[in-house]
Amino acid sequence: MAARTEKGGVDNRLEKNENSPSATQRQPSGFSVFYVFFHEIKKKGELMKLATALSRRAALQVKISELSRRLESNAKVQEGQQPAENPVDLLKELDESCGELEELIAAINLTNSQTMVKGETLSRLLARRDAQKLRLGALRGFLSEASNKVTRYSNSEILIHSTVDVQEQQKQVDDLSKDLRLLDEKIQETNWTTELIEQ
Repeated sequence: MAARTEKGGVDNRLEKNENSPSATQRQPSGFSVFYVFFHEIKKKGELMKLATALSRRAALQVKISELSRRLESNAKVQEGQQPAENPVDLLKELDESCGELEELIAAINLTNSQTMVKGETLSRLLARRDAQKLRLGALRGFLSEASNKVTRYSNSEILIHSTVDVQEQQKQVDDLSKDLRLLDEKIQETNWTTELIEQ
């Protein structure tokens, strides 16, 4: 919980430092809560949904990034002092997390390649979504430039105009945005209804 200042405002300093050892002791991180939930599923032998595995993958990536920063912070100390955290313990935790991430990514990729959605694999839908995001981003940037109005201050100035029909391009962007939204909804629905295939 964020602390209150004397003036009644919210002090976010504790939240910003929650990766430090002292902050971790004050309150459990979101990763810790998810870690317990994940292993409870494993102990009960329940099948994991693909969406849960994706959340776990994201949490592990965050954890590995945090471990990297903590290792750098404890790489050197002044003579006669001890590091705030034991690098050996951090390195062990890093190895375990990377190993678990490797297994999880392999299971997710296997599941995506074997899950069919209306005659297409989930891998194909993911590739289409990524490509459409790139295409839509490029078209939006182009449309933004094409639709910018250039003021002509005198008759001697060069007249600048759009090279495309802006309205037509806007309709195309709107149609692609709708298609992308529907595709993403289909992928998310599949994630929550598909069991993870573990090797």
